[in-house]
Formats: sequence, structure tokens, C-alpha cells
Amino acid sequence: MSRFERFTGVKLTNDEEFPVTVQVVYIVWDQPKSGETQQAVEVTPVGGLSVVPASGTETVKVTGAAKAAVARSAGGPAVSIKAFYSQ
Repeated sequence: MSRFERFTGVKLTNDEEFPVTVQVVYIVWDQPKSGETQQAVEVTPVGGLSVVPASGTETVKVTGAAKAAVARSAGGPAVSIKAFYSQ
């Protein structure tokens, strides 16, 4: 899929030998003027905390507020998905 298409899930892959707990967020970024730093204007959690098994995968479904954010902003101008370790 291209960078700005709508999506219904995020596949997480864990290459480690132990399970990890992560949170996924969908970020909408502003379009700053030249020389200014880019800022997040909307950060929406995708699912809850997810445990990705050791040497395994987990798919987080996009529902609720995250589904609405993707529908609203998937066409750009600047969006991203980030996964980060959490508890």
C-alpha cells in the first residue's frame, strides 16, 4: 500500500527472544513554513497495549477514534504510524 492509503490494521513484528508490550499511535503532522520545525497536530492511539510474542507477530486492528482519524487524514498532507515500548 502507498503511504497515504487508508488501512485497517497494523502488523507488529518482534525479532527479540522475549515478548514486548507496545502502544501504536497514528500521528497527523502540520506543514510548517520553511525553517520551522514540524509539529504533531493530532495523536490518536491505535488499539490498546499490545503484547507481541517472542519471535512473533501481532496485528492491531484500527477501530473507533483511530479509524475516524485515518478516514479523515489518510490522504495527507503528512501522517505516520509509530509503535513504542510501553507498560
